[in-house]
Amino acid sequence: MAPSSLLNHNFNISHHGSYVVLLHHPEWIVGVDVTELSVPDGLSIEEYSESLHSQFSRDEWLFLSSLTENYKLKYLMSLWALKEAFVKAIGKGIVEGLKNINFKSQSQPHDLSFLKSFTLDVSILPLFFFI
Repeated sequence: MAPSSLLNHNFNISHHGSYVVLLHHPEWIVGVDVTELSVPDGLSIEEYSESLHSQFSRDEWLFLSSLTENYKLKYLMSLWALKEAFVKAIGKGIVEGLKNINFKSQSQPHDLSFLKSFTLDVSILPLFFFI
C-alpha cells in the first residue's frame, strides 16, 4: 500500500479479557469497544454498577437501577461499550466525562434486538452509525 493511500485510513482497537477487536474503514471515522459480561472479582453487580455511577446520565442510571440483576450487567456493559466507542471515535476519550453522553434503549435487555436498539441523545447523531 502506498503511503498516500493510508492518509484517510481510520482504525480503532479495543481489548478486554480474551477479546480483541480491530475496526477500520478507509473513509469513516470509527470507534470500537469490546467488553466481557463479567464483574471484577470480589464485587457484586450492584457494587460494580455503583462504582461506575458517575459515568452515566440521570436517565441511563434510572433505567439501569430499575433492572433486575439478570439484565443489569448486560445493560451496564453494553452501555459502557457504546459510550467508550463513541468517545474514541470523536477523539475525546473518557476523560471528557461519559455522563454527558446519553444513550437510550428502545427495547428491554431481555429482547434479542436490545443491542441494536440504542439511540444517542446528542445533536451530532446523524453523523454516526451504530452497528
